[in-house]
Amino acid sequence: MKYRLWGLVDLESRMGLDSSAPHFEVDKVKGGKTFGKRAGYGGALLKTAIVLVLIVFATVASFADTTSDSAGGAAAFLKIGVSARGVGMGGIGVADFSGADSVYWNPANIAYQEPKQDMISTSCNMPLDRSYKFFGFSTRVGKLAYAIGWGRFEVDDILRTDNNGNILGTFDDKEDAIWLSAGYRFRSDVAFGVSLKFLNQDVYTYSADGVGVDLGIAYKPTDRLSLGLSVSNIGAELDWDDKSENDDVPVYVRFGLVYDKAEYGLKFGLEVLKIEDEDAEVLAGVEKSFKDRFSIRLGKNQNGVTAGARIKINDQLKLDYAYAEDGLGNLHRVSVGWSW
Repeated sequence: MKYRLWGLVDLESRMGLDSSAPHFEVDKVKGGKTFGKRAGYGGALLKTAIVLVLIVFATVASFADTTSDSAGGAAAFLKIGVSARGVGMGGIGVADFSGADSVYWNPANIAYQEPKQDMISTSCNMPLDRSYKFFGFSTRVGKLAYAIGWGRFEVDDILRTDNNGNILGTFDDKEDAIWLSAGYRFRSDVAFGVSLKFLNQDVYTYSADGVGVDLGIAYKPTDRLSLGLSVSNIGAELDWDDKSENDDVPVYVRFGLVYDKAEYGLKFGLEVLKIEDEDAEVLAGVEKSFKDRFSIRLGKNQNGVTAGARIKINDQLKLDYAYAEDGLGNLHRVSVGWSW
């Protein structure tokens, strides 16, 4: 949903929303361990995998054929990404990341996480009084893993004006997403995942809620190569409490691969991101690690060049930093990760 403020401040420009979306006026609101190499498939498993893949692609096709007036606007903060590592590598993450941030990139990957417990906290300060926070926790028991994630995007002190430009006060916009995720590793090279996503937005005196589903597949044919596919926001929409309208949340489709040259400390990633009613984007990133204690990253996302770094304090604690742009300015993001 887009918010156009008549007067001194245009909220759409602060949130990077699509100008074709519905709008409201302030005084009238509308609305380490490797799990082995590839093994032969049993017939039943292969059939199951094929059926699930077909279901995913059928779902994508059905949503891609629909259009909504608010595509690109509702829950636009979901474009931001969560962890500094992924953002620093150009926004990739669907094929490789296996910690608590997998709730965002691809829930299937939590089934591969090692160590068995992972926790991450991220903070991102943004221009124009915007901010973003994320917290995630994941745990793995054998082939099955669970995770929970929470993200909040805020815009503070938005000027409230009348049609003549007179300032009436300020208000805030708060948007939340909660992920409840599960991933299951069928074999050493194939895992599937699902997330139930709860969305909420509070702006001015209005509130909206919604629920959606994310699906993911992870495939690791060799120790070096990882592939991933995820479909996010299936069936998600924001239902406003004044019953004026509902805003469909665009479906996101990610497909990517990561190639790991561990003996050189290099990791390369390539990803295609398709957001409903928007052009597909190619994301790319590279990571260079030095003695498994320090890493540097470089990438390319929708808006330009990204960069980042990691300092590994010990086997449990790591600090990550990322720089990126979102079209409205420079973003600086810090993540703290703890694994045990």
